[in-house]
Amino acid sequence: MNRTIIYSATTVIALLNGCSFQQSVEKDLITGAFSRGEGISCEEVHIDTGGRTGKELAFVYGEKVNILFENVRGFTEQNGKVFPGLSIHVVENGQDTLLAYPDLFEAIGEGTDLSPLQMQANFTAVLPYGNKKDYKAYIKIWDKKGTGTFSYEMPFTVMESKLLDVRSSGLEYGAVYLWNLTRNEVVLDSVFSQKDSLILIIEGTEGFREVGDKVYPELSVALSDRAGRALLSNPNLLGHVQLKGIPSDDIAREDLFVKLGFTEGHIDNPCRLKVVLADSNSEKKIEVSGELYIQ
Repeated sequence: MNRTIIYSATTVIALLNGCSFQQSVEKDLITGAFSRGEGISCEEVHIDTGGRTGKELAFVYGEKVNILFENVRGFTEQNGKVFPGLSIHVVENGQDTLLAYPDLFEAIGEGTDLSPLQMQANFTAVLPYGNKKDYKAYIKIWDKKGTGTFSYEMPFTVMESKLLDVRSSGLEYGAVYLWNLTRNEVVLDSVFSQKDSLILIIEGTEGFREVGDKVYPELSVALSDRAGRALLSNPNLLGHVQLKGIPSDDIAREDLFVKLGFTEGHIDNPCRLKVVLADSNSEKKIEVSGELYIQ
């Protein structure tokens, strides 16, 4: 699996729920969020992640982030309807645009008569969090029948889930997480079904010692139940590349992964997972561990 597939899982949804204003400029000195209204105003902005609301701008990898704009007004009315536009762009480290939706309301050509007006944009934070990644979401609301605009800038960071304990010695990585192939989502809870197929993904690894123009990684996995009985064990999933190696220019672009599947039956929980990515030519490694409850 490569990073392109993961990014394709990022979703943005715009909603109109019924829920008006003037020129304004506001900056949150704690979070750094900034808003500017010119003809269009918003009474309040809420950040909602899985039912948890507030102004927390550090999101867990894979977390769904909803940005709610309450009581938006100032649009030009035509026959009792308004015609809003809404865009969102997410930029990494101030330069690389990772997500861009220029008009989420493009399909609402006939306008809306909902009032008061609430607007919502959401995305899933499947973004690399290693190597000091910083992000900013740029959201713009505009009047398609007038000149009014409202812009909102939200700086944020992405952090590791507490589901896994990741320890790195000399190797760098972009992100480490469990992906549920059955549900097509990042695993944020340690409890899941035996019918689910999981993969542990390690993105953007760097730091291997080069031999010629190649590197020689090793990847082991061990999964055992509470009594220590092995459910899955492989000392090197990359044994097929031990002799030929991997081109050093390719390793950071390739995602390394471990597939976890289970047969139905009683499992003595909790299960202990340990995955180690090591460099054959040095002491560098990444160790991933965690407890899983398989039902």
